[in-house]
Amino acid sequence: MDAVLIGVSDRSLLWRAGQIKETEYSEFVSEYAKFFAENFENVIVTPDDGVYTDIAIKFGKIKDKKPVAYYPDKDTYYGIKHIEKNFQEYNLRPIDGDWYKLNADLTKQALTVVCLGISPGVLIEAAYIKYHQSYGAYKNPKLKNIHLFFDKRTVKTDLPQGFTEQIKNFYYYSNIQELGELIKSKKQLLEWFWLNFRFIRSIDLIMKSFDLIVIIWKKQKNMKKQGFHTKTMLELKKMCLIFSKNTKDLQLR
Repeated sequence: MDAVLIGVSDRSLLWRAGQIKETEYSEFVSEYAKFFAENFENVIVTPDDGVYTDIAIKFGKIKDKKPVAYYPDKDTYYGIKHIEKNFQEYNLRPIDGDWYKLNADLTKQALTVVCLGISPGVLIEAAYIKYHQSYGAYKNPKLKNIHLFFDKRTVKTDLPQGFTEQIKNFYYYSNIQELGELIKSKKQLLEWFWLNFRFIRSIDLIMKSFDLIVIIWKKQKNMKKQGFHTKTMLELKKMCLIFSKNTKDLQLR
């Protein structure tokens, strides 16, 4: 299971606008890194600089693997020169777009999103969860099951009600233990969703493939024996390519 980690770049916001003491920051990072390493296969971030990258890099050291980072490979306006120095720390994945696309698409890369602090950039990334759940789910049903977990210690007041009530599966938590309990209570739901989603998609693909076989058989039924084998094999090859392409939809992150 993977988790997307979003949060503030200005670390001082955690003690200036939140409840984390500056002297506790190192422990804060270590506690999160250990938690993610024990509960998730991958942590997904943007390869910039901030609270989220501090945790992701420490996570990588604990797991002895590079954390995953999506970057705006096609941005020509702001560019990526300022983050290229960080690339060696991550298992890089292109977002196939610019910074705006990255802001929009980052929070749909996993069903678990953990948020640490608030800034304009964080609000943009988190706000897109509403659109993934409400509209993106028509194309990709898994998106409606995105969960957003927000650490109350990283702010001094609750987020606006107009924001939180429009994001389904939004949860506050007050410490790592509480976050762990929340995720554990939702884990069966997430796994049930994925298992059933895969089963339904598999049945759908099998039925489509069976229909193709029937069509080919009927089409070739009255053909001459010599031409039957060659043409049928070509049609079956096409069918297998279609089936192979479709089954990629069943792969889970």
